[in-house]
Amino acid sequence: MITVPPEELDGRIAAQQALIEEMREMGADLKQPTDVCHSLVFASKDVALLAGERIGRFGFGVTVLDDDIGGEWFVFASQEQVLNARYLALVQAAMDRLAARFGGRYDDWDAGIHTDDWPDCGCPWPDAP
Repeated sequence: MITVPPEELDGRIAAQQALIEEMREMGADLKQPTDVCHSLVFASKDVALLAGERIGRFGFGVTVLDDDIGGEWFVFASQEQVLNARYLALVQAAMDRLAARFGGRYDDWDAGIHTDDWPDCGCPWPDAP
């Protein structure tokens, strides 16, 4: 289990709660589970695969893709869940630390939500072959 200093955790929870509230205001049904997709970026394929394997151990579906333009490797980790600010804050902290440990960066999360005014954004990666 990851430990996050209380003041850092409080700030992370507040930020996640604000995002969740924005989604609620847009009409999203946040009582339903949705696919939450976390993205991380690494400098090499080997490191991305290793980080992806580690993330997969925690029940995330993992896709690793390369960027032909910048030479970076992306790890997309998805998990279906009901959006919860505390849980998202803890997962963000864990992803931040894992990315840093492998010399990469955590780029945040996205949710595949649907509202009448906002179509399902889906996940930021194509379906895995």
